[in-house]
Amino acid sequence: MKTYSRVILALALAFQCGCTRSGGAGREGEATVAQRMVAAEASAEILTWRGSDSGFAPNQITLERARRYRGKGSLWTARVPLDHFHSYTVLTHDGVAIPLGGFQSPAPRSAVRLLPVQASDSASALAVAKELIGLLDPNGAETIVFAGELGAEQAFGRAWARAGGFPWPSDTLLRRGTTWVVRLNVASQMHSYEGSWDPAVYTFVFTRTGELESWSVRHGNRFVPEPTVTPP
Repeated sequence: MKTYSRVILALALAFQCGCTRSGGAGREGEATVAQRMVAAEASAEILTWRGSDSGFAPNQITLERARRYRGKGSLWTARVPLDHFHSYTVLTHDGVAIPLGGFQSPAPRSAVRLLPVQASDSASALAVAKELIGLLDPNGAETIVFAGELGAEQAFGRAWARAGGFPWPSDTLLRRGTTWVVRLNVASQMHSYEGSWDPAVYTFVFTRTGELESWSVRHGNRFVPEPTVTPP
Protein backbone atom coordinates (compact mmCIF):
# COMPACT_ATOMS: atom_id res chain seq x y z
CA MET A 1 0.00 0.00 0.00
CA LYS A 2 1.38 3.37 -1.00
CA THR A 3 1.25 6.29 1.39
CA TYR A 4 1.90 9.91 0.58
CA SER A 5 3.20 12.78 2.64
CA ARG A 6 2.77 16.43 1.66
CA VAL A 7 6.20 16.39 0.00
CA ILE A 8 5.53 13.20 -1.98
CA LEU A 9 2.22 14.57 -3.20
CA ALA A 10 3.93 17.56 -4.77
CA LEU A 11 4.06 17.65 -8.54
CA ALA A 12 7.52 17.08 -9.91
CA LEU A 13 7.86 20.50 -11.55
CA ALA A 14 5.70 22.44 -9.12
CA PHE A 15 8.08 23.69 -6.50
CA GLN A 16 11.52 24.32 -5.14
CA CYS A 17 11.93 22.06 -2.10
CA GLY A 18 12.49 23.56 1.34
CA CYS A 19 10.94 24.00 4.79
CA THR A 20 11.66 27.23 6.63
CA ARG A 21 10.24 29.04 9.60
CA SER A 22 8.59 32.40 9.09
CA GLY A 23 10.81 35.45 9.34
CA GLY A 24 13.46 37.16 7.29
CA ALA A 25 13.02 40.23 5.19
CA GLY A 26 12.07 38.38 2.02
CA ARG A 27 9.26 36.35 3.61
CA GLU A 28 7.98 38.61 6.38
CA GLY A 29 5.00 39.99 4.48
CA GLU A 30 3.59 36.73 3.16
CA ALA A 31 4.21 34.94 6.46
CA THR A 32 2.38 37.64 8.40
CA VAL A 33 -0.70 37.56 6.19
CA ALA A 34 -0.85 33.76 6.60
CA GLN A 35 -0.52 34.00 10.38
CA ARG A 36 -3.30 36.56 10.59
CA MET A 37 -5.68 34.41 8.57
CA VAL A 38 -4.96 31.30 10.65
CA ALA A 39 -5.24 33.17 13.96
CA ALA A 40 -8.69 34.47 13.01
CA GLU A 41 -9.91 31.07 11.78
CA ALA A 42 -8.56 29.13 14.76
CA SER A 43 -10.01 31.64 17.24
CA ALA A 44 -13.47 31.22 15.70
CA GLU A 45 -13.10 27.44 15.68
CA ILE A 46 -12.14 27.32 19.36
CA LEU A 47 -15.16 29.47 20.20
CA THR A 48 -17.39 27.02 18.34
CA TRP A 49 -16.01 23.76 19.70
CA ARG A 50 -14.65 24.55 23.14
CA GLY A 51 -16.39 27.73 24.18
CA SER A 52 -13.06 29.42 24.90
CA ASP A 53 -12.98 33.15 24.21
CA SER A 54 -9.22 33.59 24.58
CA GLY A 55 -8.48 33.36 20.86
CA PHE A 56 -5.06 33.47 19.25
CA ALA A 57 -2.74 36.29 18.26
CA PRO A 58 -0.92 36.04 14.91
CA ASN A 59 2.45 35.71 16.64
CA GLN A 60 1.20 32.55 18.38
CA ILE A 61 0.85 30.74 15.07
CA THR A 62 3.78 28.47 14.19
CA LEU A 63 4.41 28.71 10.48
CA GLU A 64 6.53 26.53 8.22
CA ARG A 65 6.91 27.00 4.50
CA ALA A 66 6.21 23.59 3.01
CA ARG A 67 6.70 24.54 -0.60
CA ARG A 68 7.45 27.42 -2.92
CA TYR A 69 5.81 27.48 -6.31
CA ARG A 70 8.24 29.03 -8.75
CA GLY A 71 7.26 32.64 -9.11
CA LYS A 72 3.69 31.90 -8.04
CA GLY A 73 3.62 32.01 -4.26
CA SER A 74 4.38 29.94 -1.18
CA LEU A 75 2.55 27.10 0.55
CA TRP A 76 2.52 27.21 4.35
CA THR A 77 1.65 24.73 7.09
CA ALA A 78 0.38 26.53 10.20
CA ARG A 79 -0.22 25.20 13.71
CA VAL A 80 -1.78 26.65 16.83
CA PRO A 81 -0.35 26.11 20.35
CA LEU A 82 -2.77 23.29 21.27
CA ASP A 83 -2.11 19.56 21.52
CA HIS A 84 -4.03 17.23 19.18
CA PHE A 85 -5.31 20.12 17.07
CA HIS A 86 -5.27 19.99 13.29
CA SER A 87 -2.99 22.10 11.16
CA TYR A 88 -3.95 24.67 8.52
CA THR A 89 -2.72 24.99 4.94
CA VAL A 90 -2.35 28.45 3.42
CA LEU A 91 -1.13 29.51 -0.02
CA THR A 92 0.18 33.08 -0.25
CA HIS A 93 0.63 35.04 -3.45
CA ASP A 94 1.11 38.78 -4.02
CA GLY A 95 0.19 39.59 -0.43
CA VAL A 96 -3.01 37.52 -0.53
CA ALA A 97 -3.58 34.43 1.63
CA ILE A 98 -5.66 31.59 0.13
CA PRO A 99 -7.28 29.26 2.72
CA LEU A 100 -7.02 25.54 2.01
CA GLY A 101 -6.84 22.49 4.29
CA GLY A 102 -8.21 22.89 7.81
CA PHE A 103 -10.33 25.95 6.96
CA GLN A 104 -14.13 25.96 7.05
CA SER A 105 -14.29 27.58 3.60
CA PRO A 106 -11.27 26.56 1.51
CA ALA A 107 -10.67 28.21 -1.87
CA PRO A 108 -9.14 25.59 -4.20
CA ARG A 109 -10.22 27.43 -7.37
CA SER A 110 -7.74 30.19 -6.57
CA ALA A 111 -5.04 27.64 -5.79
CA VAL A 112 -5.47 25.81 -9.11
CA ARG A 113 -4.57 28.97 -10.99
CA LEU A 114 -1.16 28.98 -9.30
CA LEU A 115 -0.23 25.39 -10.14
CA PRO A 116 2.27 25.11 -13.00
CA VAL A 117 0.53 22.01 -14.41
CA GLN A 118 -3.05 22.28 -15.69
CA ALA A 119 -5.67 19.58 -16.16
CA SER A 120 -5.42 19.37 -19.95
CA ASP A 121 -5.68 15.59 -20.36
CA SER A 122 -6.43 12.49 -18.27
CA ALA A 123 -2.96 12.18 -16.75
CA SER A 124 -2.65 15.83 -15.77
CA ALA A 125 -6.24 15.92 -14.46
CA LEU A 126 -5.45 13.02 -12.15
CA ALA A 127 -2.18 14.63 -11.03
CA VAL A 128 -3.84 17.97 -10.27
CA ALA A 129 -6.67 16.21 -8.40
CA LYS A 130 -4.17 14.41 -6.17
CA GLU A 131 -2.32 17.66 -5.56
CA LEU A 132 -5.56 19.38 -4.57
CA ILE A 133 -6.44 16.59 -2.15
CA GLY A 134 -3.12 17.19 -0.43
CA LEU A 135 -3.80 20.92 -0.26
CA LEU A 136 -7.35 20.43 1.05
CA ASP A 137 -6.74 17.60 3.49
CA PRO A 138 -8.06 18.62 6.94
CA ASN A 139 -5.25 16.71 8.64
CA GLY A 140 -2.55 18.68 6.88
CA ALA A 141 -1.66 15.86 4.45
CA GLU A 142 0.71 14.34 6.98
CA THR A 143 -0.08 10.86 5.64
CA ILE A 144 -2.50 10.04 2.81
CA VAL A 145 -3.59 6.73 1.30
CA PHE A 146 -5.48 6.48 -2.00
CA ALA A 147 -8.00 3.63 -2.13
CA GLY A 148 -6.93 2.65 -5.63
CA GLU A 149 -3.41 1.91 -4.36
CA LEU A 150 -4.18 -0.31 -1.37
CA GLY A 151 -2.65 -3.37 -3.00
CA ALA A 152 -2.68 -6.40 -0.69
CA GLU A 153 -3.90 -4.50 2.38
CA GLN A 154 -7.41 -5.98 2.19
CA ALA A 155 -8.04 -5.80 5.95
CA PHE A 156 -7.30 -2.10 5.85
CA GLY A 157 -9.74 -1.74 2.96
CA ARG A 158 -12.49 -3.60 4.82
CA ALA A 159 -12.10 -1.38 7.88
CA TRP A 160 -12.23 1.62 5.56
CA ALA A 161 -15.42 0.41 3.87
CA ARG A 162 -17.18 -0.22 7.19
CA ALA A 163 -16.31 3.29 8.36
CA GLY A 164 -17.92 5.03 5.43
CA GLY A 165 -21.45 5.11 6.75
CA PHE A 166 -22.68 5.18 3.13
CA PRO A 167 -21.97 3.26 -0.09
CA TRP A 168 -18.59 4.51 -1.24
CA PRO A 169 -18.57 5.46 -4.95
CA SER A 170 -15.71 4.04 -6.96
CA ASP A 171 -12.79 6.10 -8.24
CA THR A 172 -13.54 7.77 -11.56
CA LEU A 173 -11.55 9.51 -14.28
CA LEU A 174 -13.59 10.39 -17.32
CA ARG A 175 -14.20 12.97 -20.02
CA ARG A 176 -17.67 14.56 -19.85
CA GLY A 177 -18.27 16.91 -22.73
CA THR A 178 -15.49 19.47 -22.53
CA THR A 179 -14.65 18.74 -18.90
CA TRP A 180 -12.54 16.20 -17.02
CA VAL A 181 -14.16 14.57 -13.96
CA VAL A 182 -11.95 13.00 -11.29
CA ARG A 183 -13.33 11.21 -8.20
CA LEU A 184 -10.91 9.70 -5.69
CA ASN A 185 -11.31 7.88 -2.37
CA VAL A 186 -8.66 8.73 0.21
CA ALA A 187 -7.87 8.25 3.88
CA SER A 188 -5.64 10.60 5.86
CA GLN A 189 -3.99 10.51 9.25
CA MET A 190 -2.61 12.98 11.77
CA HIS A 191 0.53 11.73 13.49
CA SER A 192 -0.89 12.85 16.84
CA TYR A 193 -3.62 10.25 16.31
CA GLU A 194 -1.42 7.51 14.89
CA GLY A 195 -3.39 4.38 14.06
CA SER A 196 -6.67 6.11 13.23
CA TRP A 197 -7.70 7.23 9.76
CA ASP A 198 -10.22 9.70 8.32
CA PRO A 199 -11.81 8.56 5.03
CA ALA A 200 -13.21 10.89 2.38
CA VAL A 201 -14.21 10.95 -1.27
CA TYR A 202 -13.33 13.98 -3.41
CA THR A 203 -14.73 14.96 -6.80
CA PHE A 204 -13.19 17.59 -9.08
CA VAL A 205 -14.50 18.89 -12.41
CA PHE A 206 -11.94 20.67 -14.60
CA THR A 207 -12.74 22.80 -17.65
CA ARG A 208 -10.97 22.35 -20.97
CA THR A 209 -8.70 25.28 -20.03
CA GLY A 210 -7.65 23.61 -16.78
CA GLU A 211 -9.77 25.71 -14.43
CA LEU A 212 -11.53 24.06 -11.49
CA GLU A 213 -15.20 24.34 -12.41
CA SER A 214 -16.55 22.66 -9.27
CA TRP A 215 -15.56 20.31 -6.49
CA SER A 216 -17.05 18.44 -3.56
CA VAL A 217 -15.91 16.32 -0.61
CA ARG A 218 -17.76 13.88 1.62
CA HIS A 219 -16.26 12.56 4.84
CA GLY A 220 -16.78 9.18 6.48
CA ASN A 221 -16.30 8.01 10.06
CA ARG A 222 -12.83 7.77 11.58
CA PHE A 223 -11.62 4.16 11.69
CA VAL A 224 -8.84 2.05 13.14
CA PRO A 225 -7.72 -1.03 11.16
CA GLU A 226 -7.66 -4.45 12.80
CA PRO A 227 -4.71 -5.05 15.15
CA THR A 228 -3.28 -7.57 12.70
CA VAL A 229 -2.84 -4.84 10.10
CA THR A 230 0.29 -2.74 10.27
CA PRO A 231 -0.66 0.88 9.49
CA PRO A 232 1.21 2.11 6.40
